[in-house]
Amino acid sequence: MDILRNRTYLISILLLLSIDIVLIVLNVRHPHETHSENTPYDITKEYSYGGYFQYCKQLITVAAILTLSWSRKEKKYLTWLLIPAFLLLEDIFHIHHYLGHFFYNVFGMTSGQQGLTLMKAFAAVFLSFIVFVPCHEAYKRGDIVFKNHCLKALVLLLLFLFCDIVLNQAYQWAAVNNKLNYDNVVDILIHGGSMITASLLAGYMISIALKKIV
Repeated sequence: MDILRNRTYLISILLLLSIDIVLIVLNVRHPHETHSENTPYDITKEYSYGGYFQYCKQLITVAAILTLSWSRKEKKYLTWLLIPAFLLLEDIFHIHHYLGHFFYNVFGMTSGQQGLTLMKAFAAVFLSFIVFVPCHEAYKRGDIVFKNHCLKALVLLLLFLFCDIVLNQAYQWAAVNNKLNYDNVVDILIHGGSMITASLLAGYMISIALKKIV
């Protein structure tokens, strides 16, 4: 049974990562098209193959969490739905961008793009805190298995957020502050890292969801 479980975990991770690598390679292989607004290859674009695959991972994660809650008959896992729901809404509506503009105006900042970038990062942290609070309450009430799953999922989620938000915002801030030119390599590394860490998180959710079923 342990071998079968490990196989399920490895298959889900390798399948997701293989698609990520193909999409990243396609991005590199079409350098002239990646600067177009309508290109399907640019992984930095929302409406691209990479962007759509990120949406698929979030939907997969939702299905895995629902399956996990049903198979273990534990409603606390449903609080995890806040995470993919937040990530999906953030990807579609860019909530932290609008909230960053709101904070920038409310605080009366006049430092231009640099201050706006800082406020966007602050907005991302603020939104993450809102999602974290109910998950933390569920964690405190959970058993040792639930807490173990929470901690591992948290590590993977932090890796994803580090690539998707921290590195991205840091690069944008450095580009504005130091007047750096657009660097396609750095952009690929940041967004490619987001894709890979999202796959690690989705793969982990799949693996623990299937433990009670397989």
